[in-house]
Amino acid sequence: MLPPFDLTVPTDARYRPLAPEVAGKFAELAGCAPAAASEVRSKVDAAADTLMPAGQEITLGCSTTDQEVVFQMRCGDQTATIRQTL
Repeated sequence: MLPPFDLTVPTDARYRPLAPEVAGKFAELAGCAPAAASEVRSKVDAAADTLMPAGQEITLGCSTTDQEVVFQMRCGDQTATIRQTL
């Protein structure tokens, strides 16, 4: 298991792509297959698009369990959770 961490990314278009890229890399490091890591990137990217209007920054919390990676996203008062099995 990887140690959990949080990343705060501004919603500014120059920085916003960092959230899905970091989530995908975290998924890979946790043991997800490349296709699953790519799916994580897509899901986090879609969630970020939905959350962006709620605030100025997106907080991405990355953690693992024995069986999955979990991404908790927050922007303003909106949240999203993405889970991917290992």
